[in-house]
Amino acid sequence: MDTSFLKQDLEQLKAGGVERLMAATDGFVRWAEAVRDPLAPFRMRWAVDSLRDANVAATNYILGQLKEAGILDRVLDDEQQRLGRRWIESLQVAPGSYEDPALLAYKPPIWDDDAEPWPPTRKR
Repeated sequence: MDTSFLKQDLEQLKAGGVERLMAATDGFVRWAEAVRDPLAPFRMRWAVDSLRDANVAATNYILGQLKEAGILDRVLDDEQQRLGRRWIESLQVAPGSYEDPALLAYKPPIWDDDAEPWPPTRKR
């Protein structure tokens, strides 16, 4: 059994732990960088080759996971986070309801216009 860690002081152990955590999340950070909108880096799309532009749903899920992992600040600086919040708020049409042009640009082919107008938040 390797006991070399017993000879390290607390600062060395903390530094090694931080280094391993950073390395473990590097892939997630690189992927988030790859799916962000280059013109508005606080917006994300679902994948590198996505049919939809950056949108509020993808942004919400991705940034939520970055925050949960404690690495949001490795992808977005404070100003980008502020701009992102403002962008999401600008899309809100009712509490908890958002009309995102990137999502509304693609009406599902099986959408029943008689049952509900497109977009779904539009009143008849």
